[in-house]
Amino acid sequence: MLECIYKIRLAIAEKNRLYIDFSKTEELNPCGTILLIAAIETALTNGVDVIASYPKSDAAEQMLQHINILQRLGLEGRKVVDNKMVTRWAYHTDIEASFDDNSFENIANLIIEWTNADENEVPLLTGISEAVTNIQHHAYKEETPRKTWWLFLCREDDTLMLAVCDLGKGIPKTLPKTIRERLGSEAENTLKRLHIFDITKTDSRMIQAALAYGRTRTEHEHRGKGLAQMQSVAMENAEGFFAVHSRRGTLVYMKSEERERLLNYRDPVPGTIVLWKIRLPSEGIRK
Repeated sequence: MLECIYKIRLAIAEKNRLYIDFSKTEELNPCGTILLIAAIETALTNGVDVIASYPKSDAAEQMLQHINILQRLGLEGRKVVDNKMVTRWAYHTDIEASFDDNSFENIANLIIEWTNADENEVPLLTGISEAVTNIQHHAYKEETPRKTWWLFLCREDDTLMLAVCDLGKGIPKTLPKTIRERLGSEAENTLKRLHIFDITKTDSRMIQAALAYGRTRTEHEHRGKGLAQMQSVAMENAEGFFAVHSRRGTLVYMKSEERERLLNYRDPVPGTIVLWKIRLPSEGIRK
């Protein structure tokens, strides 16, 4: 998948025509799918001529049709989308939305509709709000004209899974600048305390440092605590799961283990993906 994303981004940079062969695609996971959607839509927005083939897998074709990717690539939606593994997913994308905008209210309504719960009973709304705010303020360069983000939502029985993605600079790149902008003369002490510039500092440890920084922040309440506030969604749920993928690092938190696991990879993920998985209260499940 990352190789495919790399080729798409290369085509964007070089303005080359792009062919995507979906014929061998059999299944799509949330993080890989949202990243693929983001890359394809960015290519189309940047004027890249993209053509593609249909998947041989019925489920894969239904999924790509369900999230409108085939249609965006000029392929006819020829399936009846009835696979339960596909219809349980919902998808949304937006540009520079904030929690108070109508576009974000649409997402809140989407989650509420799928969970059949009052908005105050869906803690993911807080996490999404913080993720989108982070994209607005930190993920992209200031001069970037389209600060786009993507959301993937799935409900299966009493479990809700949600992923938010951007194609910005990534947490390991933005954290030092963010701390300096917020703390001014006190920034260097914080950077040293978090070991930001240690020669052995991996991308996953940079994500962990961003979490640690968020937990100790005493800034204005309306600005939130970044990743720490996003993580709290999982920490407050008995079966909560939280993961952050950025550049070559991944941080995973599971409430059942009460600890963070760090993973590092050879190939970088463009931007950042935040993933939550929580168990809904029984009264909040749509039958």
